[in-house]
Amino acid sequence: MSEKSDNFVKYIIEICQNSGTASILKNSVRESMEIRAWEFLVGFGINIEFETDRKAYLLIASEIAKNKISTNGLLNLGEAIAKCYPPDSTAASSKIRRILSCQDTDELIMVLPSILSLINSKGLKLDYVNLLDCLLWFNFEDSQKKTKLRWANSFYKKDFADE
Repeated sequence: MSEKSDNFVKYIIEICQNSGTASILKNSVRESMEIRAWEFLVGFGINIEFETDRKAYLLIASEIAKNKISTNGLLNLGEAIAKCYPPDSTAASSKIRRILSCQDTDELIMVLPSILSLINSKGLKLDYVNLLDCLLWFNFEDSQKKTKLRWANSFYKKDFADE
């Protein structure tokens, strides 16, 4: 986990205490609305000229604002998807396969909102710091492979203590 991602998540949680700011950030993933959120990214030190990074930060900010997140969670994406469904669910397998088939950050950012919505609707506490780090490094081949392996491992891992 990077310190910058950790500080960003804390910053967004803090500024979302203001309902006006939270309202702006909720809709910041919409292209027509993202301009209103730029001041918060730049205020944190994000170079908004880098589109993929900007969209990654906006996605995380939007999810935190929409779901009124007050603390960062502990679940990585694979584990959170697994917890949304009963064991051996074909719907869960379909979701993780879709995530694992993403070839770049832009595609992943396009696919994630509906999955994040599902995770939050189940009351699961996602690790947004980890997810942001994953998004920021996903375009680098080695990092992408490690991220996919980590998500797959945590998704498919069985808890043998319960059996």
